Amino acid sequence: MTLSPNNNILEDQDYSNEENNINDQQIEIVDSEEENDNNIEEEHIYDSETDEYNNGENEDEDEEYNNNREGNENIECEDFGLQLLQIKDKHNISEAAFNEILKVFEIPGITLYKLRKFLGNFMSLKPTLVDCCINSCVAFTGELINKNICPECKEPRYKVDEESQISRKKAAYWSLIDSFQTQYKDKTRAEILRYRYNYTSTYEYTLGNQIGDVFDGLQYKTLATSGFFSDCRDIALMASIDGYQIFRQKRDDCWVILFINANLPPNIRVKRENLMVSALIPGPKAPKNFNSFLQPLIDELKQLQEGIQCIDGLTENTFTLHAHILSISGDIPALSKVMYTTGHNSYKACRFCSIRGIYCQGNRHVYFPLKPPMNMSGCQYNSENLPLRTHEDYIRDVTVVKNASGSSRKRKIQDRGVNGRSILFELNSIRFPVSFPVDIMHGLFENVAPAMLRHWSGIFFKDDQDFDSNYIIPNKDWTEIGKTMEKNRKNMPFDFGRPPINIQQHSAGFKAEDWMNWVVLYSLPLLQSYLPERHLNGWAKFVHATKLCLKHIISMEELTEIRREYIQNNSARLPAALISYHYLLHIADSIYNTGPAWATWQYPMERLCGMLLPLVRSTQHPYTNLQNQITMWTQFSHLQYKPNIYQRLISKNSKKTLNYSENNYFTTDGAEEVLYSLSRKYCMNRTEIQRLRAYYVTALNRNANQLSVSTFPTV
Repeated sequence: MTLSPNNNILEDQDYSNEENNINDQQIEIVDSEEENDNNIEEEHIYDSETDEYNNGENEDEDEEYNNNREGNENIECEDFGLQLLQIKDKHNISEAAFNEILKVFEIPGITLYKLRKFLGNFMSLKPTLVDCCINSCVAFTGELINKNICPECKEPRYKVDEESQISRKKAAYWSLIDSFQTQYKDKTRAEILRYRYNYTSTYEYTLGNQIGDVFDGLQYKTLATSGFFSDCRDIALMASIDGYQIFRQKRDDCWVILFINANLPPNIRVKRENLMVSALIPGPKAPKNFNSFLQPLIDELKQLQEGIQCIDGLTENTFTLHAHILSISGDIPALSKVMYTTGHNSYKACRFCSIRGIYCQGNRHVYFPLKPPMNMSGCQYNSENLPLRTHEDYIRDVTVVKNASGSSRKRKIQDRGVNGRSILFELNSIRFPVSFPVDIMHGLFENVAPAMLRHWSGIFFKDDQDFDSNYIIPNKDWTEIGKTMEKNRKNMPFDFGRPPINIQQHSAGFKAEDWMNWVVLYSLPLLQSYLPERHLNGWAKFVHATKLCLKHIISMEELTEIRREYIQNNSARLPAALISYHYLLHIADSIYNTGPAWATWQYPMERLCGMLLPLVRSTQHPYTNLQNQITMWTQFSHLQYKPNIYQRLISKNSKKTLNYSENNYFTTDGAEEVLYSLSRKYCMNRTEIQRLRAYYVTALNRNANQLSVSTFPTV
């Protein structure tokens, strides 16, 4: 018997693998600068922005294209070309390579430009472009909409003069309203989007003794009690924001705002085709006035808050759709920008409580111990009764800062921990700070885990201090640990994810998934021979709490277990009290408020940034290039909601299954795999048999001598 996945599952796994391998692919960003800049005229959005660069070069093609469609000629060739365009989008084929493919197939009258126009006719979903500062300081929206000079850097808004009205840079926004209206028209999609209603209608949900999705969180339940989500079709959204470098040389910053539709079941919620890129804020620098860039999104979210007209494909009736944001995720710097808080190196860095940090002159950094060191002033805090901040506290702090001026304002900002009023206060569903959950991907795996490695390696503290350091592991022992990890790379089951990497040599290149595997799978067995029992037991408690955080469904009893103090309360170790350590004390409350960690963590955003990175192939106009690629991605993702068109253009040749009779395969209900009889004869060599045996030794937890290989005579 051979094991082969069902074709439909295999197709889904292609996307899943792309998402799960977080930035670990070796990607060739550009074929060559010359090649890509020569093709830049095909990289621009088809509106006024296009005319700015191609100077009307494609106007003749537009007329020819429309005439062809009106005359119903060459349609079959265009349909085939659109299938090729989808392959280009899925596999990120360069334009030069795609044009070569078109030449090989000798498709008459078809160019990349025409295919994009063809796709746009079926599914527009083009972005709205908003003028912004050339240095990304502000977007000219809201109170800045009529400004011609950036208030931050004093750079002019337009290219030549104010009369030309040609913006020097634009931010792009993709409509949530258009997306939801398109999705709800499709009968199948409309039924899937009722997941939230179905989930909250179960008997298990009414018991309220577990947290298995965002709808089990106090934030959703409070909103539902207040009249939100009264219709079974209302949509719950989760937002994510992050900045990333669009080139590996890290010279251009770019900010992305992503929305995740919580009305979709968890198993498809963050698949590539369901991720909604809603805003692309160009670099080269981080925005200084984030409210101005959020303004277009807030305006649209207010419309969704009040309700928009939609057609329900399931009932074929018109209804009023509402959508509300449940949570906004991001790392500490990103959330500091959108919340208008003072950041991780300020005295009031914690967004959940009003603990005041202590400044360390030696390290020039603010730390957050629960008890101040000797000879230093400060308050002592109880980890089980922290002074939590409320929505009303934030409003009061913002008002105090707004009414202050000069040096008084600086002191108020330092004391209150806010430096302005976030535009997010205008959304009725947002509650500060509970709508901004702790992200365990950054908190546990990219901050705490590397910091603990520096502790054990003896390099965390800059200078020697008089305290017990018997937890430090010598370099020779780390060498042995690294070799052990390296030796077991081939023996690890695929279910474990990425194979172990030598932590001594390559920890600087660890991704979040590598750190997660180190914490959950490898750290305890590898450290048990080197760490003193007291420290090993302390780390074991941290690992146990981390495993509970990673569970898909968390009981209230398990949530209580997570509420523990992770930091040894030794005031002499002031630099150990990083803000990332402090946030561990708020993880349990964050899960209780906004749902399980997997529902709000930043892995989808990190995967998205990894997928966007190779899309930039133009060095001359990278942001316009990226806008076009995201637009095509969005159009193809929504084309499936027009089944008549989608089946004719895309899916008619996409699913080819082997013709097995019913007697030649076996599966069970709910299984993702199907067992088929042999389709051809194949004899494994000795190496393949050894590897297969090694896999089953690990997967089945059996000794090697308990496994045997049966041989059959060849016919």
